[in-house]
Amino acid sequence: MLPLADYSDQLALALKMELAAADVRGSEAGRSEALAAHAQQLQAAAGLLQQFNQPAARGWQADLAQADFLAAEAAALATTNPQNAASRAQARQLVSDRARNQYALRLADFEDGLATLSDLSHAASLMAGDLSEPEIADAAIPGLIDYQARMQQILINTENLAQRGADGGRIDHVHQAQFELSRSSLLLAGLSKNEPTASTAFQNADQAGRDLLASEARLYDSGTATLFDLAQSWSQWQELHRQAKHFEIEIPEASSRQQQSGLQRLTELADRQTDLRGRIAADVTMVHSLKILMDLRQLAEDADTSSSQSSP
Repeated sequence: MLPLADYSDQLALALKMELAAADVRGSEAGRSEALAAHAQQLQAAAGLLQQFNQPAARGWQADLAQADFLAAEAAALATTNPQNAASRAQARQLVSDRARNQYALRLADFEDGLATLSDLSHAASLMAGDLSEPEIADAAIPGLIDYQARMQQILINTENLAQRGADGGRIDHVHQAQFELSRSSLLLAGLSKNEPTASTAFQNADQAGRDLLASEARLYDSGTATLFDLAQSWSQWQELHRQAKHFEIEIPEASSRQQQSGLQRLTELADRQTDLRGRIAADVTMVHSLKILMDLRQLAEDADTSSSQSSP
C-alpha cells in the first residue's frame, strides 16, 4: 500500500527524529544506534523489493535502481570508522553514482508517461543528496542543471494544460512545478556560491511552497487530495527552509510562522481521522512524526542558544 518512495521518505523521517532526540540528549551513542538501525531497515527494504521480481510493473526498473541506491546508502551509513577514509569515500561515491542512475531511469519513465512529477522530484531530491556531504552534492550539479531545464519546460506545459482545463494542469500541479523549478535554482546557486541568485531563488521557492500547501489544503477540503498529499507539501516546504539555512539565507519570520500554522492544521486533521484502514494509519503517524521532529529541533535550538549565551 506504500510505494517505495513514500516508504523510504518515512524511514528517513524516523531517522531524523532519532537523530534529533539524540542531539537533545547529547548522545553520540544514540546517533550511532539510530544510523545502524536505519541502515538495516534500508537493506531490508531493498531486499524485499528485489524479491518481488515484477519486470512488467510500472516503474519497475526505476524502483530497482532506487532499491540499489537505498542499499548503497545503508552501506555508507554503516561505514562510520573515521580512520577508514578510503572506504568512506568509496561508499559515498557509490551512493552518488546510484542516485544519478535512479534519477535517469525515473526521468525516462516520466517522459514515457509512467512516472508523475512527484516521482521525478523525489528522484531529483535523492540525487541532490545531503547538503552536508559536499562530494555527493557537488557531483549532483550536472543532473540538477538538467532537472532545472526540464522543470522550465514542465512548468510551461503544466500551465498550458491549466489554461485548457485539463487534469494535468490542476492548480497543485502548477504550484508543484513552480516550487521544483525555484528549488532546483536555489540548490544550483547555493552549491555554486552565487548568493544573490540563491536568495532570489529561495524567495520564489518559498512563495511557491506556500502556494502549494494552500492549494493542497483546498483540494483536501474538497475531497480531491489526501492527508499524505497535504503532509508531503508541508514537508517539502519545511525542507526548503532547512536547505536555505544551510546556504546561510535568512528565513522571514512571517514564513516561519505560516509553516508552524500549517503544521498545527495538519496535526488537527490527523487527529480527526477515525478510519485508519489501508495506509491512512501510516499517513497519520507521518503527521505526528513531523510534529515531534519539529519539537525536538526546537528543543535543540533552544539548548544551543542557552549554551552560547552562558558562554563567557
